[in-house]
Amino acid sequence: MTTLPFLLVGLLAAPLLAQDVIPSPIRPLAEFAQPFATIAGIRELPDGRVLVADSRLGELHVIDFTTGKAEQVSRQGSGPGEFRSAGPLLPLSRDTTAMFDGPNARLLLLNAMGKPITTVPVASNQMLMFAAASAADAAGRIYSSVWIQPTDDRRVTDSAYILAYMVRSNHLDTIVAVRNSPVDMVTQQLGNGNSMTRIMEVPFAEHDDWTITTDGRVAVAVGHDYHVEYYQPGRRRTVAAPTPFVGVKVTDADRDSVRARRKARTRPGQLVVSPEPSVWEKVMPAFPGDALRPAPHGRLVVERSQPLASTVRRYDVFNASGVRQYAVTLPPMTRFMGAGSTFEYAVRVDADGQQFLERFVLR
Repeated sequence: MTTLPFLLVGLLAAPLLAQDVIPSPIRPLAEFAQPFATIAGIRELPDGRVLVADSRLGELHVIDFTTGKAEQVSRQGSGPGEFRSAGPLLPLSRDTTAMFDGPNARLLLLNAMGKPITTVPVASNQMLMFAAASAADAAGRIYSSVWIQPTDDRRVTDSAYILAYMVRSNHLDTIVAVRNSPVDMVTQQLGNGNSMTRIMEVPFAEHDDWTITTDGRVAVAVGHDYHVEYYQPGRRRTVAAPTPFVGVKVTDADRDSVRARRKARTRPGQLVVSPEPSVWEKVMPAFPGDALRPAPHGRLVVERSQPLASTVRRYDVFNASGVRQYAVTLPPMTRFMGAGSTFEYAVRVDADGQQFLERFVLR
């Protein structure tokens, strides 16, 4: 007699362990009319305009959603205020934006109006870190992740350190280790008798991801149970509770899509096909790679795993404490890029491959 209530509780609770939220579609408030080739970075300026880096065209623009006008604020070159490579725009403070310029081995600093003000040389031993830098905070730290070197005979690990570099003092801190997707080391024989070794991620494997929130914390989404952890230099970490989710099953179509992407052309007319992954996962992780984006007021936007053929992206929105509040979907071929003090920004790709910057409010 005593087992029946426990059995009923177990049956009722089981579906809740795998519950998920139903996403709501949202539409942009505005889309900037001028297309870009490849939007590599954006930064909302204090006056509401947006600094945009186009890596394919090698251009830096300040755009105004209100007037529809775009102003080119720098040009390619190696002189004062110039750059040779456009990339991610890192918010060093409310009034300063940094952009790593690898070919010139320096950081280009821009002011609150998006205008170049100075350059900072980058030493050769820091080049790799700055090339991988993807975030910054208002205290002047630039963040990057680097692979942890193995201590045994393995040539690559599935772990990385998040590093914080203080530009003003030239000081480097190690924040925390995170788990990357595991990889396969594949050596292929080419048609000319040479060989090629490629590092390829195991598809649909569990991993962690990270970003810097708008209030300056390092936010890490942990893949194995989908929870968020927060870190700040000199302070202890804060860990949120796991977030229930339903995993997306890996289908034959998903596996075929991975196989197609693993093909590599070594030269015109010669096609090298990579072998099968070492493991085929049955269920996708909660989120894919490069899934986290900051949102205003310390919130997080986390992209959720979807079938590879899907053109609609789904996102979970977490509050500043790491608790999921709701979920949204964006229009087809649209992906979040980042956030300013009030708005979120996304990029829409049209049928011709042109990219358009859009402005959202996640409500």
